[in-house]
Amino acid sequence: IDFEFMQKQPSDSIEDFAGKLGKGRLNVLRALNENLPSIRILDYTFEDENNSGIIEPGEQVEVYLTLKNFLKAVTNLSLTLSTSNPYVNLISPQITVPLINVLEKIDLVNPFIIEISNEVPPGYLIEFEVYIEAVGYEDIDYFELTVLPIFADLMKNNIGVTISSLGRIGHPLLDESVQTLGFSYKDGPDLLFEGAIICGNAETRISNAARGLNTGYDKDFETTTDGNIVIDSPGYLSDEESSAIFNDHDADNPMNLRITQSTYAWTDSSNDDYVIFLYVIRNMTAVDYNTFHFGLFFDWDLDGYSYFSNVVSYEESRNLGFVYDSGDGPDTYCGVSALSDLPVSFRAIYNNEMSPANPSWGLYDGFSDSEKWESISGGIVYKKAGPEDISFVIGNGPIAIPAHSQQRLAFAVIAGDDSVELFKHADSARAMWDRLIVSGVEKDEPVDVPATFNLGQNYPNPFNPVTTINFQLPVASDIELSIFNLSGQKIAVLVKGRQGAGIHSVSWDASRFASGVYYCQLRTHSGFVQTRKIILLK
Repeated sequence: IDFEFMQKQPSDSIEDFAGKLGKGRLNVLRALNENLPSIRILDYTFEDENNSGIIEPGEQVEVYLTLKNFLKAVTNLSLTLSTSNPYVNLISPQITVPLINVLEKIDLVNPFIIEISNEVPPGYLIEFEVYIEAVGYEDIDYFELTVLPIFADLMKNNIGVTISSLGRIGHPLLDESVQTLGFSYKDGPDLLFEGAIICGNAETRISNAARGLNTGYDKDFETTTDGNIVIDSPGYLSDEESSAIFNDHDADNPMNLRITQSTYAWTDSSNDDYVIFLYVIRNMTAVDYNTFHFGLFFDWDLDGYSYFSNVVSYEESRNLGFVYDSGDGPDTYCGVSALSDLPVSFRAIYNNEMSPANPSWGLYDGFSDSEKWESISGGIVYKKAGPEDISFVIGNGPIAIPAHSQQRLAFAVIAGDDSVELFKHADSARAMWDRLIVSGVEKDEPVDVPATFNLGQNYPNPFNPVTTINFQLPVASDIELSIFNLSGQKIAVLVKGRQGAGIHSVSWDASRFASGVYYCQLRTHSGFVQTRKIILLK
């Protein structure tokens, strides 16, 4: 008996487990005697209103399904979208498919259309059911969408990498149910077990998102209210850019840092094998930090569960830590290069502290704060490790960040088919970063860039008939600055579109409006919203 075939045949629902345990209990008698279609959702994609790849509050979203029929051909198939979620309005919930033949896979050209509430919180998972019906056939399948996710996959060029607004790179914490890409090259396998930020100014003052001493992870970073992930494709300076903002308020001994993470990716053949990560670290305190260190931790697994042939090395002239597999694993070389002209720390790590070749501590017994501090502040030590299960930390420091000031640090995450290609791509990343410093990043985001999004109170207030409104942006953003009346009607749009980081000013001439109370609202597509009451008095 072909049980794989039968599993697509009729099953009986199990009480209390409907919709939770596959299709239910296999009914062998029905499977042998009934010949029905078996329609499944193989995949789904979505298009959001601003094509950012991020579903945001207030957006309409088009969802496109890929279906496959495993059994009998079916005609006039009806698909009905349903959800009990209060944050979703179903705009176009029905699709009709004229015909799907046996074993045929089709990409539907007509989408479901939904609208997301403005009130939905960040990182919110919405579950949908799709009721599948034809004459004599009924079935149900499911899919999920996340609004303002805290993890997002970047796949614009040959590098595929997952970013987050929690200080993680690659996969989320093991206790999170989010499925992510991790790190891949040229659509190959996932090559990264864990990536995370580690920073601090003393052994007793570490903020990080890496594993800790036990089986869990340190969760020192939290997304700021204005820091949800934003992806722009194309971006302002590159073919795809992302931004996220987080602080270290959840650390045991927080430094009160505000960290803005931006990424830049290009698609031309000379620059499509790396992604640049830029970190703007702002000291929000009144105390100078003179011994600050910042690093990126990467635990690579270049051959799945046979990673004991991995090797890590360091190429000092390029400030490049890199890994490869010395056995039968993929030929891919992966690396991280520190791009800023600041002192570099690098440490190759044997994960197994009991490895005969290990000269120091490892990670199988946990990753302590003292070990993390040593890895980001110890300079360049242990340039090579392996063949073994390996990791490395690369970073900058010591760095001075005066009170209420900030420092910029940049890294390139790189891959290549061999060491020669990897080094070439590292050189391209360095050249691109040098161009960004001169023509882009510094110009677009000056040193005195604001720390937070903010809509200032208009002045004068009350006014007649012209008033000035200031707003500030910590990163370049798509925004809308609008005026509403007391009934909630939008009566004027003062600014709409991409605005650079900094402090902006705009005037509103209310000559044609009556005296009264109005509201000015700043909304960004990262989810930040702020409203001010303004008074027109003629």
